[in-house]
Amino acid sequence: MKNWFFTTVTYVGILIAGIVIGCIWNNVPFFTLDPQINIADLVNLFVTIFIAVVVAKIFQYSLAIKTYMIEELGELVDLVKLTHKVIADAYSAGSFSSTDRDKLMFAFHSVELKLGSIETQMSAAFPKRSIPIMQSLMSSYLDYKNHLTGGEIMFSSFTQVSNTCYRDCSTQHSKIETAIKTTLQKVHKL
Repeated sequence: MKNWFFTTVTYVGILIAGIVIGCIWNNVPFFTLDPQINIADLVNLFVTIFIAVVVAKIFQYSLAIKTYMIEELGELVDLVKLTHKVIADAYSAGSFSSTDRDKLMFAFHSVELKLGSIETQMSAAFPKRSIPIMQSLMSSYLDYKNHLTGGEIMFSSFTQVSNTCYRDCSTQHSKIETAIKTTLQKVHKL
């Protein structure tokens, strides 16, 4: 309701300003039209303005897409941190239960959904240039996931996160976080 009011007031204000300017314009001739204007020069002026507007829109669109993709990659970093938080919490608690395993698998599922979304958006926005970027990111993620879920952590006999296991998981987390941040830099360069 409030937004509608301000929009209406804005339109009425523009209409009144247009009427006032029109009255002044008709009563005071500021400009006179030169009868010797070359049509080619006039067309050249309009084409130049049109090209400038189109190029500005293209850059604005590309910048908006990049900004959105950077936000999505930032959210991906947060989701990957959740996977590491499960391990860190279990390490701090001194035990690793089936609930922790479920939390870990759910966190990986969330990361995969976000990665799928990012991949689809990147291929729509930058069809050819995004392929190697996304392949690199997906490869790093699969290495991270396989390292964590393909090892001893997923066995039911695994009940405590050791120092060695925690250090190894932290190293792998650092690698995937670096890969995502590298992807951010690559998106900036697109």
